[in-house]
Amino acid sequence: MYIWGYLEGTPLAAACQDLAELAVRLGYHHQSAWRSIQWTMARLFMHTLTMDLVQMSEADIDALDKVVCRFGDRPDVVQYFGSPQHYQDAVHAYRTHLQITRVVLYHSGIIATPPRRNRPAPFQHPALPERLETVIERYLAVRRVNRRPKTVQTYMLALRAFANWLVRSSPEIVSWAQVSREHLLAFAEDLNTRISAETGQPLSARTKEGYLITLATFLRDVAL
Repeated sequence: MYIWGYLEGTPLAAACQDLAELAVRLGYHHQSAWRSIQWTMARLFMHTLTMDLVQMSEADIDALDKVVCRFGDRPDVVQYFGSPQHYQDAVHAYRTHLQITRVVLYHSGIIATPPRRNRPAPFQHPALPERLETVIERYLAVRRVNRRPKTVQTYMLALRAFANWLVRSSPEIVSWAQVSREHLLAFAEDLNTRISAETGQPLSARTKEGYLITLATFLRDVAL
């Protein structure tokens, strides 16, 4: 059931539009923020049956977060998501929606507690194919010789973030030679939905640019 079709034109929908505009001022892309707010508020409405945004509390969001994470304990989870990997992908997306909504609600004054870093979901990052893992480790080892530790750490964060995203989104990729410009563009779009663990805010333009520059340099170097 597409519950938002029922909510269109209601005070709740209008309030969500205002939240989306606030999200843009905070640095989010409008489409990503609207998708997250819409997803979260539709489910909170089904839980609370209230059209009053102020009545939707932080406790309600935390409860929804727990349900999302614990759904993986069900023995029939594969029947709903097709595979454990698809469930993991869905959890990542759902919790991103919840975190974005938390940030916007906090800055709108509706919830009082500053958004905290998401606790790890009940799964680990997927293991990388051996060829992807080997090239990353070799690349970082060479740069440890003449780069500052903090710089190497920055490289590692960018490469791991991309590699983990790549394995989830394109599991058929087993070699860096298979990575295309389209993969980089899709990853850049995914970065627009991510929350900084340190600030609870969207990733800064500088951070996103740093990730993409690191990836472009890495892919150029390993192709030589």
